[in-house]
Amino acid sequence: MRIAVIADVHANQPALTAAFAVIDRLGVDSIYHVGDAIGIGPFPRECLDLLLSREKLRFIMGNHDEWFAFGLPIANAMSPGERNHQLWTHAQLDARSRAIVASWPYTDLLEHLHHVIGFVHYPRDLEGRFLLPQRTPIHQTPVADLFPTPPTLVFYGHDHQVLDTVVDGVRLINPGSLGCSATPEARFILLEVGDDGGMEITSHAVPYESDALLRAFVERDVPEREFIRRIFVLPGFGAAA
Repeated sequence: MRIAVIADVHANQPALTAAFAVIDRLGVDSIYHVGDAIGIGPFPRECLDLLLSREKLRFIMGNHDEWFAFGLPIANAMSPGERNHQLWTHAQLDARSRAIVASWPYTDLLEHLHHVIGFVHYPRDLEGRFLLPQRTPIHQTPVADLFPTPPTLVFYGHDHQVLDTVVDGVRLINPGSLGCSATPEARFILLEVGDDGGMEITSHAVPYESDALLRAFVERDVPEREFIRRIFVLPGFGAAA
């Protein structure tokens, strides 16, 4: 069994296209995207269409996906700039896409040989809101309790940071955001399980051409693009958008 795990594409089409080119060469049985296909980047429609075109891709709901599918939180939960950005993102998509995204699960579980593998964007609080990683780091969350069968390995996203650690006997892996990083590299994980149950996990960072991405922020007049560039997408790399 060979699986690619991607996280937080965040509407970065050049990064997604570059990652898929390598994933296709590697050959996989399935691809899991652990949340946040849209938001932040300038290509929400293109990325969602590309992701949905893949027959072997399984989706997990992220907070940006949830805002599109079910509506934005109350006004005081977002800054005016963030709300404007989300409204712009949603305006690039259609009702059919909203219905599809609304069907995505918050968790998924794969049992193969003696491995139990969980997939989640990030844990949520009792009211169903995604926890903030800066306030509740992943090692302080009840990740194992999110699944009907206790997993031995969990892939997650949300905080965009690469991490591979073990907490209470559960291995937690964040491949790092595919679409939001300091350098133009699309990150993903390749998981391979042999017939004997042996597991190998490798990290990949695929270079992509960033010029089209940076131009699109300006050409498409993406709200909050200066803040996005400073914090999320290639901060300090290349010309300012």
